[in-house]
Amino acid sequence: MDACKKKIIQPGFTELIQTLADSFSVPVRMYAPHDENNCADICGPFCSDAAEQKIAEAAAENDPLALYVFHGGTGELYALAADPEQEKQYVLIGPWRLGEADETKHVQITERFGEGVWQWYRTLPGPSPAAFQKSIMGLLRLYRPDAEFTVKEVFLEVPGVSDTESPDDNSVWQEFTESYLEERYKAENELMRTIAGGDEATAQQALAALKEFDFGGRFTGSPEEHRHGLIIMNTLYRKALEQAEVHPYHIDRISHMMADKIHTVNTDEQKRQLETEMVREYTRYVREYSLHGFSDPVKQTIRYINRNLEKDLSLPHLSNEAHVSQSYLSSRFSRETGMTITNYITQQRVYKAVRLLQETDGSIAAIAETVGILDENYFTKMFRKVIGVTPSRYRSRIRGKGQ
Repeated sequence: MDACKKKIIQPGFTELIQTLADSFSVPVRMYAPHDENNCADICGPFCSDAAEQKIAEAAAENDPLALYVFHGGTGELYALAADPEQEKQYVLIGPWRLGEADETKHVQITERFGEGVWQWYRTLPGPSPAAFQKSIMGLLRLYRPDAEFTVKEVFLEVPGVSDTESPDDNSVWQEFTESYLEERYKAENELMRTIAGGDEATAQQALAALKEFDFGGRFTGSPEEHRHGLIIMNTLYRKALEQAEVHPYHIDRISHMMADKIHTVNTDEQKRQLETEMVREYTRYVREYSLHGFSDPVKQTIRYINRNLEKDLSLPHLSNEAHVSQSYLSSRFSRETGMTITNYITQQRVYKAVRLLQETDGSIAAIAETVGILDENYFTKMFRKVIGVTPSRYRSRIRGKGQ
C-alpha cells in the first residue's frame, strides 16, 4: 500500500530532499496545515485529530532551524522541515520504519493492532534512521551553514486503543485491516483475471501491483518467506487457469513443474526470476490450452482427446461422442482451433510423449504405445515433425543437460 503518495514538488531545496528520499525509497510531499488529506497521507492507520494537531502545531512554530521527527504508533518515523527558500512552506518526509520488520516486531504489532496494521508496517521503507536523519540535516545545513539546527522529537498518540485492549475490539484497527484485505483481494482478482486472459504484459503489471501487499507471514526476509509467497502465487494461477477452462491435465503439469522450482528458491533474485517465469508460462498455457470461447462440441472433443490419447480417436468415434455429424465436427473444430482434428491429436500425443521421455525410463516403443501410436517408426516420424528431433535424440539432450 502507498501510505504516503508522492506529489510533484518545485526545484530547489524540496527537489534535493526528494532526490535524497528517493535514494532511500522514502515518500516526500509538501505539507499544508489544515489540508483535509494530511492525516490519511501522513499517519496511515493512525490518523486522528490529535495526531494532525501535533503536526500542525509543529508547523505553526515556524522554526527554520528545527527538524521535527514524529514517532508513530508502530514505531514508524516522519520528519517535518521548513523550506529554507520559501517562508511558511514545509516538506514532510516519511513514513519509514524505525527498526527491522522481524518476528519480534510482528508479534508486538499484531497483538496490539492486528494483522492489517502489521502488513502496512512491512510495506514501509527501512533505511537506517540515524543515517537518513543525518542526511536530511546535511541538506538543511547547505542552506544555513552557520546555523545550529535542533531535532525535536514528537510522539503521536495512538487513537482509541489501550495496552490491554484486543485489536478485534477496536473499530479503528478493524476498519483498517478490513480495508487492507479488501484492496489486497482486489489486486489478487485483477492478477487472476489477467492471467486467465493470457496477456503476459498486463499480467506482469498486475503482479507488480499485488506485490505491494505482503505474503510473508512470520518468515521475514527468509527463504521460507520467498517460497511461501510463490506457493500462494502458484495457487492463484491454478485457479486462473481453471477460470480460463484449461484442462486439468495441463493445469497439473504446469503447477507441479512450478512447485518443484519453488522448492529451490533461496534468494530475492531467484524469487524475482521465478515470479516473472510463472506469469510468462501460465499466460502461455492459457493461450495454448484454454477452451474459453469454443463451442460445446469442440470443447467436448478436446477434453475427450486429452483424456484418451491411447484410445480410438477416429473422426467417426469423436463425432459420436460429441453427438454431431462428422462433417460438422471437422469443419467446426478447424474453424475454432486453427488446426485439423488429426493435427491436434498428433500434437497432444507428442506433447505427452515429451513428458514421458523427461520423467520415465520407458523405451521409445513403450512410450509410443502409451500415447496411442503402435508403430514406433511412425511415432518417431511424428515426434520429429513436431519437436524437431527424434525421441531418442530428445531424451539424450535432456539427460545431458541434467548431468
